[in-house]
Amino acid sequence: MTTLESAVKSFGSVVQSSKGGDSQAAQLELLHDIEQLVRLGNDADIKEVQKDLEKHLTAALLLGPAPPLRRLICSTFVYAYGRGARTNMYSQVGTVMQWLNAGSKSPASSMASKVALFALLGDLCQAHGSAMVALCQDTIALLVKSIRLPEMPLRAAALTALASALVGSGGIPPATQQEVLKNIKAVLSERGVPVELRQACLGCCASLCAYSEQLWASTLVEEVMALGHKHLDDPSSAVRLSAAEALGLSAIAAMAHPFTGAAPAAVKGHMRPPTTAPTRPPD
Repeated sequence: MTTLESAVKSFGSVVQSSKGGDSQAAQLELLHDIEQLVRLGNDADIKEVQKDLEKHLTAALLLGPAPPLRRLICSTFVYAYGRGARTNMYSQVGTVMQWLNAGSKSPASSMASKVALFALLGDLCQAHGSAMVALCQDTIALLVKSIRLPEMPLRAAALTALASALVGSGGIPPATQQEVLKNIKAVLSERGVPVELRQACLGCCASLCAYSEQLWASTLVEEVMALGHKHLDDPSSAVRLSAAEALGLSAIAAMAHPFTGAAPAAVKGHMRPPTTAPTRPPD
Protein backbone atom coordinates (compact mmCIF):
# COMPACT_ATOMS: atom_id res chain seq x y z
CA MET A 1 0.00 0.00 0.00
CA THR A 2 1.42 3.38 -1.02
CA THR A 3 1.60 6.36 1.30
CA LEU A 4 -1.20 8.04 -0.66
CA GLU A 5 -3.45 4.97 -0.45
CA SER A 6 -2.91 4.78 3.30
CA ALA A 7 -3.64 8.49 3.78
CA VAL A 8 -6.82 8.34 1.66
CA LYS A 9 -8.03 5.30 3.58
CA SER A 10 -7.42 7.04 6.92
CA PHE A 11 -9.16 10.18 5.69
CA GLY A 12 -12.18 8.17 4.59
CA SER A 13 -12.42 6.49 7.99
CA VAL A 14 -12.31 9.84 9.78
CA VAL A 15 -14.98 11.34 7.49
CA GLN A 16 -17.30 8.33 7.83
CA SER A 17 -17.08 8.37 11.62
CA SER A 18 -17.52 12.14 11.85
CA LYS A 19 -20.43 13.65 13.74
CA GLY A 20 -20.92 17.28 12.85
CA GLY A 21 -17.65 19.19 13.08
CA ASP A 22 -15.94 17.05 15.70
CA SER A 23 -13.35 15.58 13.31
CA GLN A 24 -12.44 18.62 11.25
CA ALA A 25 -9.03 19.03 12.90
CA ALA A 26 -8.15 15.42 12.07
CA GLN A 27 -9.49 15.82 8.53
CA LEU A 28 -7.41 18.96 8.06
CA GLU A 29 -4.22 17.25 9.20
CA LEU A 30 -4.73 14.25 6.91
CA LEU A 31 -5.80 16.37 3.97
CA HIS A 32 -2.66 18.50 4.18
CA ASP A 33 -0.65 15.34 3.56
CA ILE A 34 -3.01 14.10 0.83
CA GLU A 35 -2.92 17.41 -1.05
CA GLN A 36 0.89 17.38 -1.05
CA LEU A 37 0.98 13.78 -2.27
CA VAL A 38 -1.55 14.50 -5.03
CA ARG A 39 0.28 17.65 -6.07
CA LEU A 40 3.75 16.09 -6.16
CA GLY A 41 3.19 12.34 -6.37
CA ASN A 42 3.22 9.79 -9.15
CA ASP A 43 0.39 10.06 -11.70
CA ALA A 44 -0.29 6.33 -11.60
CA ASP A 45 -0.62 6.35 -7.80
CA ILE A 46 -3.09 9.23 -7.98
CA LYS A 47 -5.27 7.49 -10.56
CA GLU A 48 -5.23 4.33 -8.45
CA VAL A 49 -6.88 6.05 -5.46
CA GLN A 50 -8.79 8.78 -7.30
CA LYS A 51 -12.23 7.18 -7.14
CA ASP A 52 -12.07 6.67 -3.37
CA LEU A 53 -10.51 10.09 -2.84
CA GLU A 54 -13.31 11.83 -4.75
CA LYS A 55 -15.92 9.93 -2.74
CA HIS A 56 -14.36 10.90 0.59
CA LEU A 57 -13.82 14.53 -0.43
CA THR A 58 -17.46 14.82 -1.50
CA ALA A 59 -18.63 13.32 1.79
CA ALA A 60 -16.45 15.82 3.67
CA LEU A 61 -17.99 18.72 1.72
CA LEU A 62 -21.50 17.55 2.59
CA LEU A 63 -20.59 17.69 6.29
CA GLY A 64 -20.28 21.48 5.97
CA PRO A 65 -16.56 22.09 6.55
CA ALA A 66 -15.14 25.26 8.08
CA PRO A 67 -13.39 27.63 5.62
CA PRO A 68 -9.81 26.28 6.07
CA LEU A 69 -10.92 22.69 5.50
CA ARG A 70 -13.27 23.72 2.69
CA ARG A 71 -10.44 25.45 0.82
CA LEU A 72 -8.19 22.41 1.24
CA ILE A 73 -10.89 20.02 0.00
CA CYS A 74 -11.48 22.16 -3.10
CA SER A 75 -7.74 22.47 -3.72
CA THR A 76 -7.31 18.69 -3.51
CA PHE A 77 -10.15 18.21 -6.01
CA VAL A 78 -8.44 20.64 -8.40
CA TYR A 79 -5.07 18.88 -8.14
CA ALA A 80 -6.67 15.43 -8.43
CA TYR A 81 -8.35 16.33 -11.72
CA GLY A 82 -5.20 18.05 -12.94
CA ARG A 83 -2.81 15.18 -12.15
CA GLY A 84 -5.19 12.23 -12.36
CA ALA A 85 -8.06 11.39 -14.69
CA ARG A 86 -10.72 13.95 -15.59
CA THR A 87 -13.29 11.30 -16.46
CA ASN A 88 -15.39 11.88 -13.36
CA MET A 89 -14.97 15.66 -13.23
CA TYR A 90 -17.86 16.31 -15.60
CA SER A 91 -20.28 14.09 -13.69
CA GLN A 92 -19.01 15.57 -10.40
CA VAL A 93 -19.78 19.11 -11.54
CA GLY A 94 -23.17 18.03 -12.90
CA THR A 95 -24.03 16.28 -9.63
CA VAL A 96 -23.07 19.30 -7.54
CA MET A 97 -25.25 21.53 -9.73
CA GLN A 98 -28.18 19.12 -9.30
CA TRP A 99 -27.74 19.17 -5.52
CA LEU A 100 -27.76 22.97 -5.46
CA ASN A 101 -30.97 22.97 -7.50
CA ALA A 102 -32.66 20.21 -5.49
CA GLY A 103 -33.84 22.34 -2.57
CA SER A 104 -34.94 20.30 0.44
CA LYS A 105 -34.21 17.03 -1.39
CA SER A 106 -30.51 17.83 -1.65
CA PRO A 107 -28.00 15.86 0.46
CA ALA A 108 -26.42 19.26 1.17
CA SER A 109 -28.82 20.03 3.99
CA SER A 110 -26.82 22.65 5.90
CA MET A 111 -25.90 26.18 4.89
CA ALA A 112 -22.19 25.37 5.30
CA SER A 113 -22.42 22.39 2.96
CA LYS A 114 -24.12 24.47 0.26
CA VAL A 115 -21.46 27.16 0.61
CA ALA A 116 -18.83 24.43 0.19
CA LEU A 117 -20.49 23.16 -3.00
CA PHE A 118 -20.52 26.66 -4.47
CA ALA A 119 -16.82 27.00 -3.64
CA LEU A 120 -16.05 23.70 -5.38
CA LEU A 121 -17.86 24.77 -8.55
CA GLY A 122 -15.95 28.05 -8.65
CA ASP A 123 -12.55 26.45 -8.10
CA LEU A 124 -13.09 23.64 -10.62
CA CYS A 125 -14.27 26.07 -13.31
CA GLN A 126 -11.36 28.40 -12.62
CA ALA A 127 -8.78 25.62 -12.94
CA HIS A 128 -10.38 23.35 -15.55
CA GLY A 129 -12.96 25.53 -17.33
CA SER A 130 -11.19 25.18 -20.68
CA ALA A 131 -11.66 21.40 -20.46
CA MET A 132 -15.43 21.67 -19.91
CA VAL A 133 -16.49 24.72 -21.90
CA ALA A 134 -20.25 24.10 -22.08
CA LEU A 135 -20.43 22.84 -18.50
CA CYS A 136 -18.51 25.88 -17.30
CA GLN A 137 -21.06 28.17 -18.96
CA ASP A 138 -23.90 26.17 -17.38
CA THR A 139 -22.21 26.56 -14.00
CA ILE A 140 -21.90 30.31 -14.51
CA ALA A 141 -25.62 30.49 -15.36
CA LEU A 142 -26.42 28.69 -12.09
CA LEU A 143 -24.16 30.99 -10.09
CA VAL A 144 -25.69 34.09 -11.69
CA LYS A 145 -29.16 32.87 -10.76
CA SER A 146 -27.99 32.06 -7.23
CA ILE A 147 -26.95 35.68 -6.61
CA ARG A 148 -30.63 36.34 -5.85
CA LEU A 149 -31.16 33.47 -3.40
CA PRO A 150 -32.92 34.50 -0.18
CA GLU A 151 -30.07 33.31 2.08
CA MET A 152 -27.36 35.95 2.42
CA PRO A 153 -24.45 33.48 2.95
CA LEU A 154 -25.40 31.63 -0.23
CA ARG A 155 -25.52 34.88 -2.20
CA ALA A 156 -22.00 35.75 -1.05
CA ALA A 157 -20.79 32.22 -1.81
CA ALA A 158 -22.32 32.34 -5.30
CA LEU A 159 -20.67 35.71 -6.04
CA THR A 160 -17.27 34.51 -4.84
CA ALA A 161 -17.61 31.33 -6.89
CA LEU A 162 -18.73 33.35 -9.92
CA ALA A 163 -15.64 35.56 -9.74
CA SER A 164 -13.52 32.39 -9.83
CA ALA A 165 -15.56 30.63 -12.51
CA LEU A 166 -15.29 33.59 -14.89
CA VAL A 167 -11.51 33.13 -14.94
CA GLY A 168 -11.86 29.71 -16.56
CA SER A 169 -14.76 30.61 -18.82
CA GLY A 170 -12.79 32.04 -21.71
CA GLY A 171 -15.25 34.94 -21.77
CA ILE A 172 -19.00 35.35 -21.31
CA PRO A 173 -21.41 36.79 -23.90
CA PRO A 174 -23.06 40.23 -23.54
CA ALA A 175 -26.41 38.80 -22.40
CA THR A 176 -24.75 37.02 -19.48
CA GLN A 177 -22.72 40.12 -18.64
CA GLN A 178 -25.88 42.19 -18.31
CA GLU A 179 -27.58 39.52 -16.21
CA VAL A 180 -24.62 39.45 -13.80
CA LEU A 181 -24.55 43.23 -13.53
CA LYS A 182 -28.33 43.44 -13.10
CA ASN A 183 -28.26 40.96 -10.21
CA ILE A 184 -25.31 42.66 -8.53
CA LYS A 185 -27.06 46.04 -8.73
CA ALA A 186 -30.28 44.53 -7.39
CA VAL A 187 -28.50 43.05 -4.38
CA LEU A 188 -26.63 46.27 -3.61
CA SER A 189 -29.85 48.30 -3.84
CA GLU A 190 -31.56 46.29 -1.09
CA ARG A 191 -31.81 47.63 2.46
CA GLY A 192 -29.60 46.20 5.17
CA VAL A 193 -27.19 44.30 2.92
CA PRO A 194 -24.39 42.86 5.12
CA VAL A 195 -20.85 44.14 4.68
CA GLU A 196 -19.61 40.73 3.51
CA LEU A 197 -22.21 40.61 0.75
CA ARG A 198 -21.44 44.15 -0.44
CA GLN A 199 -17.78 43.16 -0.59
CA ALA A 200 -18.60 40.00 -2.56
CA CYS A 201 -20.59 42.04 -5.10
CA LEU A 202 -17.73 44.47 -5.62
CA GLY A 203 -15.22 41.63 -5.67
CA CYS A 204 -16.92 40.17 -8.74
CA CYS A 205 -16.53 43.34 -10.82
CA ALA A 206 -12.91 42.89 -11.91
CA SER A 207 -13.49 39.34 -13.15
CA LEU A 208 -16.60 40.55 -14.97
CA CYS A 209 -14.58 43.17 -16.85
CA ALA A 210 -11.66 40.83 -17.50
CA TYR A 211 -13.68 37.95 -18.92
CA SER A 212 -16.44 39.66 -20.90
CA GLU A 213 -16.63 39.33 -24.67
CA GLN A 214 -17.01 42.51 -26.75
CA LEU A 215 -16.37 44.55 -23.63
CA TRP A 216 -16.17 47.94 -25.30
CA ALA A 217 -19.33 47.37 -27.34
CA SER A 218 -21.48 48.04 -24.28
CA THR A 219 -21.61 50.35 -21.27
CA LEU A 220 -20.41 47.60 -18.92
CA VAL A 221 -17.15 49.33 -17.97
CA GLU A 222 -18.91 52.62 -17.20
CA GLU A 223 -21.56 50.88 -15.12
CA VAL A 224 -18.97 48.94 -13.13
CA MET A 225 -16.97 52.12 -12.54
CA ALA A 226 -20.08 53.98 -11.43
CA LEU A 227 -20.84 51.16 -8.99
CA GLY A 228 -17.33 51.38 -7.55
CA HIS A 229 -17.44 55.17 -7.24
CA LYS A 230 -20.78 55.01 -5.45
CA HIS A 231 -19.42 52.67 -2.78
CA LEU A 232 -16.37 54.79 -2.08
CA ASP A 233 -18.78 56.65 0.22
CA ASP A 234 -19.98 53.49 2.00
CA PRO A 235 -20.13 53.77 5.82
CA SER A 236 -17.97 50.64 6.13
CA SER A 237 -14.23 51.07 5.66
CA ALA A 238 -14.03 47.44 4.47
CA VAL A 239 -16.54 48.14 1.70
CA ARG A 240 -14.76 51.36 0.74
CA LEU A 241 -11.54 49.37 0.41
CA SER A 242 -13.32 46.76 -1.73
CA ALA A 243 -14.74 49.53 -3.90
CA ALA A 244 -11.31 51.08 -4.43
CA GLU A 245 -9.85 47.68 -5.27
CA ALA A 246 -12.71 46.97 -7.68
CA LEU A 247 -12.14 50.29 -9.45
CA GLY A 248 -8.42 49.69 -9.86
CA LEU A 249 -8.61 46.06 -10.94
CA SER A 250 -11.58 46.69 -13.24
CA ALA A 251 -9.73 49.53 -14.95
CA ILE A 252 -6.66 47.34 -15.48
CA ALA A 253 -8.83 44.50 -16.80
CA ALA A 254 -10.73 46.80 -19.14
CA MET A 255 -7.58 48.36 -20.58
CA ALA A 256 -6.32 44.87 -21.46
CA HIS A 257 -9.22 44.52 -23.91
CA PRO A 258 -8.63 45.97 -27.38
CA PHE A 259 -11.20 48.56 -28.35
CA THR A 260 -13.06 47.21 -31.37
CA GLY A 261 -16.37 48.04 -32.97
CA ALA A 262 -18.78 50.87 -32.45
CA ALA A 263 -19.71 51.67 -28.90
CA PRO A 264 -22.66 53.58 -27.50
CA ALA A 265 -22.29 57.15 -26.33
CA ALA A 266 -20.38 57.66 -23.12
CA VAL A 267 -22.26 57.60 -19.86
CA LYS A 268 -22.31 61.04 -18.30
CA GLY A 269 -19.27 61.57 -16.13
CA HIS A 270 -17.20 58.81 -17.72
CA MET A 271 -14.93 58.79 -20.74
CA ARG A 272 -14.83 56.44 -23.70
CA PRO A 273 -11.64 55.60 -25.60
CA PRO A 274 -11.49 57.58 -28.87
CA THR A 275 -13.09 55.81 -31.82
CA THR A 276 -10.70 57.42 -34.30
CA ALA A 277 -7.03 58.24 -34.18
CA PRO A 278 -6.24 61.90 -33.47
CA THR A 279 -5.55 63.92 -36.61
CA ARG A 280 -2.16 65.47 -37.08
CA PRO A 281 -2.23 69.27 -36.91
CA PRO A 282 -1.32 71.04 -40.16
CA ASP A 283 2.32 72.04 -40.59
